[in-house]
Amino acid sequence: MYPVSTIYSEEEGSLFRKSAVGIAFVAVLASVVFAGCGSSSDSGSDGKVKVVMSNNFMGNPWRQQMVNTANFVADSSKYKDKVDFDVQISGETSTDQIASLQKIIRDKPDVIVMEASSPTALNPTIQQACSQGIKVVVFDQLATAPCTYAVKYDSLAYARDMFAWLAATLNGKGNIIVDRGLPGSSEPNAMYALWQDMAKNEYPDINIVGSYASSFADGPEQQGVSQLAAKDQNIDGLLTIWSCKAAGEALAKSGIKGIPMGCNLANGNAEYCEDNNLPCFLYGGSAMIGGIATERAIEFALGDAEFEEGGSELAMDKNFVSSKALTDFDHKQKLEQLKDGYSVFPGEPGTLSTPVTWGDWNIKPADVLGN
Repeated sequence: MYPVSTIYSEEEGSLFRKSAVGIAFVAVLASVVFAGCGSSSDSGSDGKVKVVMSNNFMGNPWRQQMVNTANFVADSSKYKDKVDFDVQISGETSTDQIASLQKIIRDKPDVIVMEASSPTALNPTIQQACSQGIKVVVFDQLATAPCTYAVKYDSLAYARDMFAWLAATLNGKGNIIVDRGLPGSSEPNAMYALWQDMAKNEYPDINIVGSYASSFADGPEQQGVSQLAAKDQNIDGLLTIWSCKAAGEALAKSGIKGIPMGCNLANGNAEYCEDNNLPCFLYGGSAMIGGIATERAIEFALGDAEFEEGGSELAMDKNFVSSKALTDFDHKQKLEQLKDGYSVFPGEPGTLSTPVTWGDWNIKPADVLGN
């Protein structure tokens, strides 16, 4: 969709779908401006550039950590004297976010950085912003307006690697169950379709014998896995867009233990796999993408980087495996084992999305968690 102009790929030690990580938070009301950020009504009056984040949803820890990371970047000594940064949170629907965006546009910021509620519904409003000279950076859940710059994860690349890892772990033969994610959501639908295609055309002896929808939450994950396990105990592996921990606990209650699993990288998932000596593949979709997108938006506003309509970059092209997992298989993205203090943080909440930092930043779990 976008030409890749830059790739962030951190070396070892420098650094739950996508989508979300952890249990649901109480939904945030229509429009919130976080403390420590400037007001959009006085854009330019203090000589600072104005950057506004538009976010449509705060219903889980991943989104909260994403916003916390963005605020950390904007309020850092590197930028706080140069930028006024607001976070505007609309309701969850595209209509809600469009109304919020129209207000943001009237306040004339230099850059809007956006987690989009729809790939297409916001495009006319985004084009309106672009026509008024406002730069628009989309990230994570992308809008497809051609005038934007995208900071993204390659979900199909890590979904492909996760399936290839499981197939290799099972020596090319076995029965697996898979998660469809959130019904109606484009990215999980694409990942599920890819897994079906790989099972049919690349690994014909890997049989998808059941599927369920985790809806990015522990309850539906456990219910879906339990129902499939009750029907068929002959399950050799599992792929979920959500939680190895929730899925593994449901399997164990059904009498199925020790099978290889792929899931989203979150602290609790990583600890569960290591503590139980499980072979696990954990795909990298960290909440730090909000900070990376904010950093890029600020650079565009300050003129430190040249804005490119239709340009894009990968926030991360790396996945992780537990210490008991196979590493010798054909993978497209980078791969490394879990490491304390980088991709897993013993003693920190299970909902912590990792890694928490990139590049020259020195972001700590407490910063991401808002402590």
